[in-house]
Amino acid sequence: MKGHNLILLVIIALLLLPTTIFAEETQLEVQEKEIEEAEEEYLQVYRVESGDNLYSLASEFETSIDELISLNPIEKPDHLLEGQVMVVPGRVTEEYTIESGDTLSQIAEDYEVDMDMLAEYNNLKDEDILISGQTLEIPLTHPSYEMNDGYSNWYPQNNWENLYNFGEEADKQIALTFDDGPDDYYTDEVLDILDEYQIPSTFYFVGNQIENYPEVVERTDSEGHEIGNHSWDHSNFLDLESEEIEEQVLKTEEAIKEITGNRTATFRPPYGALDTQGIAQLAEMDYNVINWSVDSWDWLDKHPDLFHINVLPNVDSGSIILMHSYSSGEDDNRDHLLEALPELIETLKSQGYEFVTVSELLNVNSYK
Repeated sequence: MKGHNLILLVIIALLLLPTTIFAEETQLEVQEKEIEEAEEEYLQVYRVESGDNLYSLASEFETSIDELISLNPIEKPDHLLEGQVMVVPGRVTEEYTIESGDTLSQIAEDYEVDMDMLAEYNNLKDEDILISGQTLEIPLTHPSYEMNDGYSNWYPQNNWENLYNFGEEADKQIALTFDDGPDDYYTDEVLDILDEYQIPSTFYFVGNQIENYPEVVERTDSEGHEIGNHSWDHSNFLDLESEEIEEQVLKTEEAIKEITGNRTATFRPPYGALDTQGIAQLAEMDYNVINWSVDSWDWLDKHPDLFHINVLPNVDSGSIILMHSYSSGEDDNRDHLLEALPELIETLKSQGYEFVTVSELLNVNSYK
């Protein structure tokens, strides 16, 4: 009898343990694992030219019309806009001009590609003979676009009224979101692009960055964009006690209020990581937790075409797209985002999508 009681107590104790959104793995750990395990997806980007149609493109890229539709958010199959970005079978490459002293092994190491594959791709008969001035095509690696698919299944959205990662699929609305700002360059550049296209977006700002760039926060608010809370210093909330979570959120909320006069009501956890106790705590603080359904991987893939490959096949009505308007330094630039964002906007607009803020997409309060 005592044995049965002990088993019962153990079961109760296990049930009371907090669970994380990602079953004990942070989003970052899940992403890194999927990068290692994913099969290569050989895709490239094509920009529509005058006279193109789905039939001609399917023939050119030796695929089917159904496959093209599955790879792209095509709502109007008979209406392709000149300049529209399309994801098609193939491979993204980057040109490299050989310099004196270069070796194929060093080039392969620098670009993180297999040396034998690089030699075969460029039809090199002798891997030891490289001519200065010769151009190599470097096949770039990228996460499988299919890794984005199913993010909605990672979050127990149905169990928490304050947890969201996508909106209603009935309306052709999409929310663009930008994390980790403000900063002294990229946030302003993104705002310039959004202003040009008159696109409202949502920015999840980090508190200690707000202190450094209050004028960027003021501009974001004055131009009609929504500002959400992204913690004080981008700590992983799975590592914090409840008191620390409260301090991270409220300190950032106060910093935003000092500039805009608004108290934030939406929160995006750093790395998308939050356990059930954290979700409940934020609900008590009158916060909706906002994650995403489409990841641009712009922190990892430094090429505009890879950005499109990661985004376009996964976009649907109600999508929340994750991007970053902050750079930690020269090796973490977002130039590819600035190049890809106008194309993304034009492509989605051509297919009838409307851009809205997160609160409008989800019909929740943006501020308290």
